[in-house]
Formats: sequence, structure tokens, C-alpha cells
Amino acid sequence: MKLVIYAHPFDGTARKVLHRLRKQYEGSNCVYLPALDDVATYLREPSHLDELLVLMPKDRRELDDLVAIGDLMRDTKLVLVLPEDDPGINERSHLMRPRFVTYTDCDPSHLVLVVDRLLEADTTWPMKAVQ
Repeated sequence: MKLVIYAHPFDGTARKVLHRLRKQYEGSNCVYLPALDDVATYLREPSHLDELLVLMPKDRRELDDLVAIGDLMRDTKLVLVLPEDDPGINERSHLMRPRFVTYTDCDPSHLVLVVDRLLEADTTWPMKAVQ
């Protein structure tokens, strides 16, 4: 299984979460997409059934853009890291049917644990993250 991470590189609150994920899965079958356009372009390539997407939109506008391309993620495992605990954003995010939702101001170790479990469920994942 491939781990695909999207986070805006200049969003300070998501930076610590992104850093933790990249450090945790360094050298693994991991792809980092730094721009929203990269996500859409990447998802338009065929077959994403064996991927786990971790998406960190920086605001509601980016979340709306991701929801708009949600059909491209229909058969993909999805984890969302939202910018804030806002009922409107949270409600909107569930249109994408994520496996897990967390927030940038939460402890990233919970996210890493969930990502580990989702990757462990796939026997083709090359390695388990080091704690």
C-alpha cells in the first residue's frame, strides 16, 4: 500500500503533523503532494485502490476543493486532518467518507497510530513505522 500525504507547505499549524508523518514513514512507499493541484493530477492517474490518503486542507476553501474532487477518491482509504474543530467543516468533511478525522492542534501520535493500523491491514506495506 502506498501512503499519499497532502499538506500545504506554508500552513504553520499543519507543519508539525506533516513533519511527524514524513519522519515516521521516511524511506517507505510514501508520496508527498505539496499543492492541491498536485492532488487532483495524481488522483486522475489510474488505480488508487491500494493507497491511503492523508489530506490536510489548510482551510474550508481547500476542504471544499477536495470535496469537489471526491469522486476521484471514492475507492481510496482516506484520513483527514482538519484545521479546526468547527462543526461546519467537520460536517462537510464527512461527505468524503474518511476512515478517521482529526485536527492539526491534536497530538500527532494519534494520527500516526491510526495510519499504522490502516497500513498494517494491508500485507503489501513494506514496513511498520518506528515508534
